[in-house]
Amino acid sequence: MLKKLSFALAAILSVSLFASCVINTSDDGDDDHGIDYKDHGSDWSIMVTNETQQKLVLFKGAPSSNQIIGGVKANAKNQHMAKNATVFGKTSSDFIMYAVKEKDYLDNKDKLEVLDDAAFTTLYAYYNADGTNDNVYTISSALGGNYYVTINNNSGYNVELRNNGINGPSIAYCGKGMYEQHYYWAEGDYLIFPVFRKFNKTYGEIISVAPTDEAGDPIYETVTLKDQPGYNRYDFMAADWKGTNGKFEFAPSAAYLKIVNNSGKGISLYPGKGAGNVFVGEDGCATTGLGAKYITTAAPYNYLIFTFNLQQLGGDKSNPQFEKQVTFQGFQVGNAVKRVKVEDGGVDTFTIKAGHMQTLIVSADGSSFKTAFERDADSGEILDYEVNFEEIDDESVR
Repeated sequence: MLKKLSFALAAILSVSLFASCVINTSDDGDDDHGIDYKDHGSDWSIMVTNETQQKLVLFKGAPSSNQIIGGVKANAKNQHMAKNATVFGKTSSDFIMYAVKEKDYLDNKDKLEVLDDAAFTTLYAYYNADGTNDNVYTISSALGGNYYVTINNNSGYNVELRNNGINGPSIAYCGKGMYEQHYYWAEGDYLIFPVFRKFNKTYGEIISVAPTDEAGDPIYETVTLKDQPGYNRYDFMAADWKGTNGKFEFAPSAAYLKIVNNSGKGISLYPGKGAGNVFVGEDGCATTGLGAKYITTAAPYNYLIFTFNLQQLGGDKSNPQFEKQVTFQGFQVGNAVKRVKVEDGGVDTFTIKAGHMQTLIVSADGSSFKTAFERDADSGEILDYEVNFEEIDDESVR
């Protein structure tokens, strides 16, 4: 029997609540109230897709007048947000992105701190000052409904709540020690999976794991928000996430491929079979969890680590099953001038276990490239490193 998710969730549906959610979200007219809703496609900080009907104002961290990223329009797809030097500075950093409704922002411009625990949603995000920012942060259509949700996180870890799987869309983010986080969710059936996240400076990547039950399957909670007038509360304590030994047991939610560039030329990774496991930009390049896709030649930026998310295999909602490894084939590395197939000794199909990392070395071969995996000097086996979440220094979000 699977353990259930430890967060406190309250669902309230009432006529007064419904009335409070009905606002004019029309984009008609030119009055943006001084909010920057433009697409900054030539030079941007982050990209956002807004699946909701709400115009939203985004903040880097808790709502503050000097931390405004800009506005994102209702139904916007891949909107490029402004790269404001005052907000983002010259240093890469992960952060909690707060999204608040335009109306709430305008009603509270002189006291934005009241929106700290009343955001439309919060997302875990990363700004890459040293490279590209090609990740797209999606504000789910499941948000903005009529059900009032309260989330408390006393697990000791930063946690994302994802719907329908450990790699499903994020519908809430709750930092460790954050309580009484309030959201509105839409009517429907949810499978909520907690995913713990840490940014690791050594790897230069965001590492994710999911707490598991005794069978090693990710913990989840089934929540139905439908025809539930009045007050409904789901009470779970973080201790329920722990195994029989009193400690957290983790199921890695990704496998990692590190590419070291010794070719003397800038390169990118172009996925082949298995591309559904890694984010791919419009130009066909794979993108890291930090939003980077170009591997330069100057240390310390001559390598990138690509995160391959594990996909749900099947089973019904009462018994989900998950892959334990990632297999990829026919990948290429190179640039607009020259690309070569990723292979080692004539083999172009490789497997990386969940929670593990392998390293691909790209070197020059005349005007082209050649690839080989890092191998053990004695056995000749491909070196395989375990990415241990518990041993990673906790880099709390800013």
